[in-house]
Order: sequence, then C-alpha cells, then structure tokens
Amino acid sequence: MFPNNPAWTQTTREIIALIRTHLERVGVGCTGSYAAGLARFLTGHRVEAREVNAPHAHTRARIGKDDTIDAEAAARKVLAGVATAVPKRTDSVIESIRFLSLARDSAVKARTAAIVQLQDILVTAPANVRENTPTGGLAAVRHCRKFRIDRARLNDPVQAVKLALRALAVRAADLDTEIKELESALATLVHATAPTLVSRVGIGTIHAAQLLVTADENIVRFRSETAFARLCGVAPVPVSSGKSHREEPPHEAPPRR
Repeated sequence: MFPNNPAWTQTTREIIALIRTHLERVGVGCTGSYAAGLARFLTGHRVEAREVNAPHAHTRARIGKDDTIDAEAAARKVLAGVATAVPKRTDSVIESIRFLSLARDSAVKARTAAIVQLQDILVTAPANVRENTPTGGLAAVRHCRKFRIDRARLNDPVQAVKLALRALAVRAADLDTEIKELESALATLVHATAPTLVSRVGIGTIHAAQLLVTADENIVRFRSETAFARLCGVAPVPVSSGKSHREEPPHEAPPRR
C-alpha cells in the first residue's frame, strides 16, 4: 500500500501506533473493491477491522455524503455493534480462485455472445450459406471456421457473410480454449483447497469455486443452516401484514464476489 522507502515506513509505523493507542477496532467500507488494499494493510499489522456497508440512500439524502460524513457513519456502526463482519482476506488461495473464476465467467459470456450472434447472422444469410450450415451452436462454429473467403469479392454478400461467420467462429473457438485453460487451473486449486467438497455428488469445480469465494476463509459466516440459506439467497422472505401471514420465495440474487 505504501512505497518502499524509509519515509513511508516511518509514517506507517506512526499510523499503526496511533491506531493501537486510541482505537479498539477500525471500520472499513468497500473492503471487496477500492479498500481491499487498506483492509490487507490493517490485517497484516494485526489491527482488528470490521466491514462497513455503504450508508442507506435515505441516510445520504438526509445528511449528505463526503469523506468526513462517511468516516463518522462507519465509526458509529462499529461502536454500535452493527458492523460485525470481518473483511474477507485477499492474500490467500481463495483470492487466486476468485481471479480465475472472474476471468472464466467473462470468457463464457463472451463465447455465448459470439455463438448467439453467429446463429442470428445465419438466419438472414444468403440461402446457399444458410442451408449448407448445420444447425446447433458448436456444429455451426466448426463448420464456419472452415470457410474460404475471396477477399477480392467482399462486395458480394455471400463472401462478406462468410467472413463475418468465420470471424465469430474463430472467436468462439479461441474463447473455448481460454475457458478450458482457466477451468484446468481452477480444478487444480479447488481440489487442493477443498478436496472433501468436490468429492460430494453434484458438486463440480465451478460450484465449489463459487462456494469458496462466497464463504472465503471466514467460515464463521455459516453460523447455522439459516445463515447459509440467507447467504445463498434461498431463505424465505416474510411479507406478512395485519392478519395476513405468508412468505414469498426469495428473489435470486447474484453471488457475492
């Protein structure tokens, strides 16, 4: 976090000494993004840190928002015992799994987009191209990669559409290779980190990787089955009012990164 020079080293010591003298714990917001470096710094110097959520929109509307207001709000949440979550560690193998998972997920989305666009182009392609191309995403990709293009005749829609289809097919194939490489690296890390988890029926590398990223090394987040259901977004949500007593199924929420 700080440059490696004597002046900053001395400043770091002074900051840590000040914190340990006057504070029992420190509240930090955005520990999973912009403040990840600060959280690592505090944890590395054995300072007790707590994760603070962003203030509610109504609170921001009443009292405004700037660095001073945010700092005071974070301190009040820690003092009141509202902020009790320990920031996730970002210096362990779980962080490596998270990086690889993010890259793999984006590659999967890009490959899907390329295949879908290829199929969309085939719908309006000239008949001799459309009718000779097999149906099905992967089969169409393999077929379109073999197209030969006459670049001197790109004003002909047949040649232009072949070039477009081949470009998309090559893109999808390259992304498929990238995905396999990332999944192989993920499998190595996940099997070494949680061999018991992946040995369970129905739990593969990708599901296990997501669970590890969500839980991190703070296994205390799973205090009970109820807490686990809440974290996974499958806990029923009470919507009772007056004499009506009912619950709604939970809305599917994206996994926490």
